[in-house]
Amino acid sequence: MADFAEILTHHDQKIEAELDAKYIQQEWKFAKEKHESKMMPKDVPPVDPEIRKEQVLLVFLKKKRIGV
Repeated sequence: MADFAEILTHHDQKIEAELDAKYIQQEWKFAKEKHESKMMPKDVPPVDPEIRKEQVLLVFLKKKRIGV
């Protein structure tokens, strides 16, 4: 029985080492990923204040109806 427990412990340690190695590789890959920033176009038309008020009011009413 003691040998069986030792085998299981060794197996657990082996799996732990493999998972640690995978985790470290994933973390290094994530650090090397490149993310682009997207610039807004210079000729963006302004939002009509009346339309914006309607949008905000609709969101407010939906939240009030749901009870958030």
